[in-house]
Amino acid sequence: MDYCRLGGLGTINAHALVIFVTGETIMTWYQIKVPKSAVSDLAHKALLGMIRHCLGAARHPKGAAVYHRHTDEGERFYFFSPQAAKVCKQTLKIFGARKKFRQPDVTGFTLLGLGHFE
Repeated sequence: MDYCRLGGLGTINAHALVIFVTGETIMTWYQIKVPKSAVSDLAHKALLGMIRHCLGAARHPKGAAVYHRHTDEGERFYFFSPQAAKVCKQTLKIFGARKKFRQPDVTGFTLLGLGHFE
């Protein structure tokens, strides 16, 4: 079947085609990577403050989770659940977050909770 001719849709990408045909919604996760540098600890503290602010302002929505891992090489990785990404849009933009279309493996990551933001 020629999906490009349905209702004048023009070209559509594979994810849009899946949503169009099956009616499913893709839940997008986001990743922020802070590389090791002279200012990575400052970036980490700033990011934690921004996460605390946006989740707090949204009253910690159900399903809003942020996972963190600090590697032996000094890099820091953060994964935002779709619900957390929804309320932290500006933070994701500022830190150049990358989209992940599937839930990442967060084995070895710490789930950031209220105690981790202090």
